[in-house]
Amino acid sequence: MKRVLSIIIFLVSISLSAQKIADYNKLDGSYFGKKYDVYITKSRDTVRVGDSLVIGKTSTDSHFKFINQANQFGGSQLSGHGIKIKKMIVEKFGKNREPVLWIDFRGWGLYPVYIAYEQALEEGELLNPNGTPTRKQAIEQLKEAKTLYDLEVIDVNEYEAIKTKLTPIIINK
Repeated sequence: MKRVLSIIIFLVSISLSAQKIADYNKLDGSYFGKKYDVYITKSRDTVRVGDSLVIGKTSTDSHFKFINQANQFGGSQLSGHGIKIKKMIVEKFGKNREPVLWIDFRGWGLYPVYIAYEQALEEGELLNPNGTPTRKQAIEQLKEAKTLYDLEVIDVNEYEAIKTKLTPIIINK
């Protein structure tokens, strides 16, 4: 029995240590297409293979800038779709450049869809329901809360709670 328990503990420890983790703040040097299972983002959120995300709005009139399929910009028909992360690849070209996390998921049709995570998130092209909102998203949420307060849909306490939560994000603290 002890031997079986020891083997199980050994296998679990191997599987846990086998996860490849990348931290945005600790990536130095160059990385060319390294695959990771876990990524700690610029805003300190954690993204994992298998996580669910939502495609947001296009950042131009007709297409996405940071979401592409078959080497073409993704079209507006992708907006609102939920996705599951299949693969994560980090690229960083040189010490002074920001890393790019490419998220891969099987999209519509035969071609995979690639998303430049941090950039798409910043532009609102991608939404992480479990992550910290970007400054732009926090401003939009606060404007919406103010409108709801003005329409008397929410009371002053609810509005102030939302404002207190979002203000540090908006002023970058």
